[in-house]
Amino acid sequence: MKKTIIFILTLVNSSLCQRSWRGMVLGFFCLSLIAPLSLTMQSCQNDEDEPIEDNQYMLNNVEGVVEYNDRIGEWYILVSVKGSIDGREAYFPDALPDEFKQAETEVIFSGNYREIEFDTFVFGVCTECYELHLKSIRKK
Repeated sequence: MKKTIIFILTLVNSSLCQRSWRGMVLGFFCLSLIAPLSLTMQSCQNDEDEPIEDNQYMLNNVEGVVEYNDRIGEWYILVSVKGSIDGREAYFPDALPDEFKQAETEVIFSGNYREIEFDTFVFGVCTECYELHLKSIRKK
C-alpha cells in the first residue's frame, strides 16, 4: 500500500511540474486517489490487533462478566463478540484479584492476551479461549 502511495506521489510531482493543462489534471486526479488510500490504511490499523511479542496482543477497556467454570476450576472473564449472536470469548487472567471473584460481576479490563486451546465441551460452541496477563480491572 505504501508503494502505491509513493508511486502516485511521484506521478503527481512529475505532472504538476510539467505545467500543462493535462499535467495539472493528472496531478489532481492522482491526489484524489491518495486520500482514500491513506484513510483505508489508517482504518485497517487496530491497536488491539497489534502483536506485542510472541503471539501476544493487547486489550484496552473491554467490558466483560466474571464467571467461574466448575469443570476446570478456574475464574475467567466472558466477553460477547460484537456483531455476533452467540459468539463469546473467554479470558483466563493470570491473577484475578479476590474482590472480583464473584460470578456475574460486570467488569472493564485491560491486558495482554494470547490464544490457548480448550475442548469445546468446556464452554460449548462459539467460544474462543485466551490466556490473559491482566494489567487493570474495575467494576462496571
